Amino acid sequence: MRPASISITVPRQTALQLLIGVSSIQVEGTQGDATIRADVGRVVLTDVLPVGKLEVQSRVATIELNGRLAPKAIYQVTSDIGGISLHVPGESSFSIDARSDIGKVSVGFEVNGRNSQQGIAGRQVSSDMGPAPSTKLTIRSRMGDIVVDPR
Repeated sequence: MRPASISITVPRQTALQLLIGVSSIQVEGTQGDATIRADVGRVVLTDVLPVGKLEVQSRVATIELNGRLAPKAIYQVTSDIGGISLHVPGESSFSIDARSDIGKVSVGFEVNGRNSQQGIAGRQVSSDMGPAPSTKLTIRSRMGDIVVDPR
């Protein structure tokens, strides 16, 4: 049996609530709050701009966010098992609180007042990036690396 592939086109200004069992999901070019939950698979978000909040949760999945960050938005990204990567423009300003219980946390931005803690197997980074950050990133992985890089 072949896996099903579904493509849905929505207006650019759309709030999303997606619940995925075992599959991969890709979302591109929306403006609106989003809640995405994936049990097993891969989540790729490109140019998704929440008005207030973007929440992504997975049990066993990699999560990838690409594109600019919405000002004054809250991003909450959590994976039980799987890496999380964010690739945002180099001029981005944001506050970050990233923690991996078992894995590395790598932030490729110049930081203002870095607070970094290294545990036995994990790492946490809490800091402000860029001038006057209004966007808040909370990133958690129980087992997997977290990477935040300029693109």
